[in-house]
Amino acid sequence: MRRPVTVLVLLVGLAYVPFLGNPLLWDDREYMHLSPFTKSWENLPAAFTTARQDRGWTEKPAYRPLATATYFVDYALWKMWPVGRRLPNLLIHLATTVLLYRILARLLSQTGPAFWGALLYGLHPSNSEVILCVMFRHAALSGLALAGITWLHLKGHGRAAAPAALAAGLLAKETLIVTPALIWLLERFAGPVRTAPGLKPGPHAALRAAAPYAAVVCVYALLRILLLPGPEFDIRPPGMTPARHVLSQGLTALAAIPALVAQSVWPARLSVDYVIPRVQGWQDPRLLLAAALAAALVAAARRWARPVPVAALGLI
Repeated sequence: MRRPVTVLVLLVGLAYVPFLGNPLLWDDREYMHLSPFTKSWENLPAAFTTARQDRGWTEKPAYRPLATATYFVDYALWKMWPVGRRLPNLLIHLATTVLLYRILARLLSQTGPAFWGALLYGLHPSNSEVILCVMFRHAALSGLALAGITWLHLKGHGRAAAPAALAAGLLAKETLIVTPALIWLLERFAGPVRTAPGLKPGPHAALRAAAPYAAVVCVYALLRILLLPGPEFDIRPPGMTPARHVLSQGLTALAAIPALVAQSVWPARLSVDYVIPRVQGWQDPRLLLAAALAAALVAAARRWARPVPVAALGLI
């Protein structure tokens, strides 16, 4: 398995190394260079206790202290040297690609398809945003955390090490709150591959497997609410109630699915600053398209659940 890993690292690394020295993108240059926050170690504790807008690198408050802490190290080592600032993002991406290869090899029991799948991920153009934009390190770290969680879970460390990795990953980006659902899907669809042929764990077994991760998410949410209160976290549009805001955010995320799928298949219009118009009501045609696409994927997953459970997992 060492040779495919070496080839993966070389191919993916060589694809991005020539671009590490390019001038920093506008986000990196304006927010990180002009902000004094990460230039002094005295501010490091505040990265774990606040999420103010005046840090300079975000237009909206975001609590991602693990990613923020890496910027202190960056500045101490490299100041604003583009290569040094982007290098951690590339190393994180390489580590994620290698973990994905190991995950696929374990699930498929074949190194060939696992290699090509990991290479497709490693070289996919959409990942260039995460590597070349320093401020997207939270996305790179959350991807690495999810791959690490999955690998540890497959190795049988789903009660301690993998949930601990989730706890760390949540400090990089809050989107990892979906991990319990992903673990449930992994157990539900890939269980026969990981155990014995024909042995399909029922929904209760999958729920038990996801329970430690759900507990971590609940603790994270509780601590975030208790320790980080205040109006700085209120990012609702003026006049919008909390319930309506949550509903609007959820519908907007659902409406974004077709655009994200299209970008994965044909990444012709990449950007570091995507703007997805907020969904205002159920009549939005994007919701119908998203629902139809989701239904088609679920139907295909059910079709492949028995003959190729890993394919079903991938579709979901």
